[in-house]
Amino acid sequence: MIRSIIILIAILLVVVGTAISASLPGKKSKTRAEPLKCYDCSCTTSPCICNNFDTVTSEDTYCTIILEYYGQQVTTTFGHVDRDSTRVHIRDLPYVLVEESIVFSDQLGIWNTKTNIVLYGCDWDSCNKPDLVQYVPKGFQMRLPETWLNSSVLGNKQTIRNCHHCPDTPQCGPESFLDADLCPVQACNTTCIVSDAFDDPSKDEQCYQSYCATPEEDLKFDPHRVELEGILYLDKDDKTVELWEIDIYCRADDCSRPEIFNEVREKLDVQLGDSATLEYLKPTTSTATTINMIFNKSLLSLALFFTVVFRY
Repeated sequence: MIRSIIILIAILLVVVGTAISASLPGKKSKTRAEPLKCYDCSCTTSPCICNNFDTVTSEDTYCTIILEYYGQQVTTTFGHVDRDSTRVHIRDLPYVLVEESIVFSDQLGIWNTKTNIVLYGCDWDSCNKPDLVQYVPKGFQMRLPETWLNSSVLGNKQTIRNCHHCPDTPQCGPESFLDADLCPVQACNTTCIVSDAFDDPSKDEQCYQSYCATPEEDLKFDPHRVELEGILYLDKDDKTVELWEIDIYCRADDCSRPEIFNEVREKLDVQLGDSATLEYLKPTTSTATTINMIFNKSLLSLALFFTVVFRY
C-alpha cells in the first residue's frame, strides 16, 4: 500500500514539474509570434544604433536585416518584408541571402569579387537585433576559379562572338528545354548578356534569357562579369547554398550556351562561415531553458529515488 502511494507521488512530481517547466520562458520557438515585433531603422553609420520597433500582424511577414554595399559605404536597414515579396519564394526561416559580383578589371588585369547585398530573414520577436549585423555578412561567400572565368567569360579578345538572342521573353522549363528557333544564335560584336533564374532552386526548372547588348547598353556596364545570388537556409542540416539567379556578361565565344550555368554550379566554391557564426543567426536556447531542463531532471531523479527506496 505504502509503495503504491509513493509511486503515485513520484508520478505526480514528474507531471507537476513538466507543467511548471512548460509555463516558463525557454527556447525561441520556430513558430512565429503573432503579432510579430521587428526592429525598424536605417542608417549608414557603424555601429548602427536602433531602438525603434514595428509590430506587424500578417502571418506572411518576417523581420529582416539588409546590408547594401556602395563602394566603401554600407547602408544597414532593419525592418520587415512580405514572404512573397521576393522574386523567389522563401521556403524556410531563418536564412541568409547574398548577391555578389565577380568583375574583371581591365586596368589591373585581375578578377575582383565584391558583395552587393546581404539579407537576413527571421520570424521570432525582435530577431533582427542590431548586434547580429557583425555576423550577417559572414554567413557565406561565393567564388569561381579564374581559369574558368578567363576562358568562359573573358575570352581571347575576339571582336565577334556567337550569342543566343531572345531579349523579349525568357524561356522557362527543365534544363534541356532551350528552343533554338525561339532563341537563335547570332553574331554579336558587343557584350552577350545571359541570365538564368530559378523560382524554386530545388526543382529542375529554370528561366533562360540571352541577348546581344546594343552599343548604347554596352557603355553602361562592365563587359566581363558574373553576378550570383544564393540563399542559405540556416536550420537545415545540409548547409547547401542554393543559387537563385546567375547573370553573365561575357565576350567569350559561345558564352551564352545553356550548359554554362551547370558549369557555374560545378565550379562554384562556397565558403561557409564558421559554425559559431551560423549559430548566432539561429534561434538560441536561453538560460531559462537550461534551468527548466535541470529542474525536470531533478524531479525525475527524486521520483525514481523514492520509487527504488520504498520498493525494497
